[in-house]
Amino acid sequence: MNIKEINKLLNRLGVSPAYKGYLFLVYAIGIPAQNKEEPFPQLSDLYALIGRQFHISESVVEHDIRTILRNYWKQPQAQHFTEIIGYPVKDRLTTKEFISVVSEYIAYQQTG
Repeated sequence: MNIKEINKLLNRLGVSPAYKGYLFLVYAIGIPAQNKEEPFPQLSDLYALIGRQFHISESVVEHDIRTILRNYWKQPQAQHFTEIIGYPVKDRLTTKEFISVVSEYIAYQQTG
């Protein structure tokens, strides 16, 4: 997982790193991007894995990531999501959709 690349993309998208769970979101995007040969994991499995990594409960991971994304979609910069990622968005994406789309984008960028 290239944390620097994910940070750079999230910055371009306008996702604020000021949130407590920002690093959780980075890991949530990086894990599926790194394991692109495997099917996208269940969010509960992803949250549990991140929770073990940071020694916190998966419910804290889930809450913090949802808080970031809920606030992100309220911001005007969220309209740039389609421009940057190339994925058409009519309404805000669910947590799983956001993580999936961004991780696929990262995986595609890494393979060229």
